Amino acid sequence: MMIGLMAFMGCTRCTPEPVTPPVNPLTQTHLANAPDGCSSYPDTTVLPINLIGEQATQWCWAASGEMCMEFLNGGTKICQCDQANNLFPGNGCCVGNNPPACDLFLLGPSGSGDWPCNHVNWPDFKDYSFTAQSTVDIGVSGFTYGPLASGQNYLSFPDLQNQISCKRKPVIFMWQWNISGITDQAHLMVAYGYEVNDSLEGQWVLVNDPAKTYDIIPYSLYVTGSDHNHYLDFYNITGPASPSF
Repeated sequence: MMIGLMAFMGCTRCTPEPVTPPVNPLTQTHLANAPDGCSSYPDTTVLPINLIGEQATQWCWAASGEMCMEFLNGGTKICQCDQANNLFPGNGCCVGNNPPACDLFLLGPSGSGDWPCNHVNWPDFKDYSFTAQSTVDIGVSGFTYGPLASGQNYLSFPDLQNQISCKRKPVIFMWQWNISGITDQAHLMVAYGYEVNDSLEGQWVLVNDPAKTYDIIPYSLYVTGSDHNHYLDFYNITGPASPSF
């Protein structure tokens, strides 16, 4: 959902190519799999989740859902185009190759940017028998409002550790941009690892960004930044083949 950042000339149904993350020393030196349940957290845990880019300029929600659901459901393919067809029925999203309905948001009819499939939404959990808790009540089937004891709309760093290390679950999070000239724009990404490094800033979060970037950010930036506010987290993501805690 980062308009103008990437250029995708259309969607190919059910054939997205995973983007291999660059080499990261964390993935070389630490086990990806966390123990089944734990009372303390290792300094680093990285879940083996491939970075997959959004197939349309407004599909960070679909790409984030694809990454998490495929990982938690044993690699079963969850296509972005199918999610769009489920949520925007009757529009023929991705029927054939590069259909008009999926072309660039900025190239809509008469410059309106109103292609019927390339719109913002939430990951399509309900159609794949997935559920998640949300730190904000979004009123959408498949998501249960799970307010945090802290009253914040973002997980604490220990909560992130618990999700990723103990429960082996990624977290989908949403930033809302506060950049001058950009209003009502937001972006969903996937937190799939963390590191505690006292020699640097201390607490770090590994992020798969559907805009096809792979990053390690300080936890303080996860919470807020000069160009964004943290809007919500989807956590305790659970599917048919994923462990439930």
